[in-house]
Amino acid sequence: MRAIRMKSYGGPEVLCLEQIAAPVPGPDDVRVAVHAASVNPVDFKIRSGGQRAVVWLDLPWTLGMDVSGEVLEVGAKVKGLRVGDQVVSSPSHRRMGCYADEVIIRADEVALKPKSLSHVEAASLPLVALTAWDALVSALQVERGQRVLIQAGAPLIDRVYPLEEAAEAHRYLETGRAKGKVVLSVRA
Repeated sequence: MRAIRMKSYGGPEVLCLEQIAAPVPGPDDVRVAVHAASVNPVDFKIRSGGQRAVVWLDLPWTLGMDVSGEVLEVGAKVKGLRVGDQVVSSPSHRRMGCYADEVIIRADEVALKPKSLSHVEAASLPLVALTAWDALVSALQVERGQRVLIQAGAPLIDRVYPLEEAAEAHRYLETGRAKGKVVLSVRA
């Protein structure tokens, strides 16, 4: 299978397209055909070596922390997922690899892809959504009935619903045209 790999730390020139062996899932894993993967700021930070204090890689390495695709194979201990499921994921930084034709992901790091999203749209969300969830729910402990102001959130209006519904919170979106003077109150 094809994979975009890095053999050393550095700029984009360290990335190369290679043929590698197809991955084999363990008992708690799923093998996913990658339909779309996205690039995040953390990807170039890892590639440049800027995250070596946190993320140690055995080079060569396949980057990519956001994926949307189809389950090709399910490990023996996996429950709730089956071959053919359309899924999204942000695999652990210890098991990246979404810049490839296929990727192995722990089943507990996989969710069904919302049917309303294309694979490209879905692949753009996992790491961003997990970061937002961590900020809103884990760190700020947003609870049901609380109000959250998301500045410059108008482009995200269709993408914020899953987090809002999960947290059962109100949201306020500041529109760019209003320059901070008008706030839209939207309740899902």
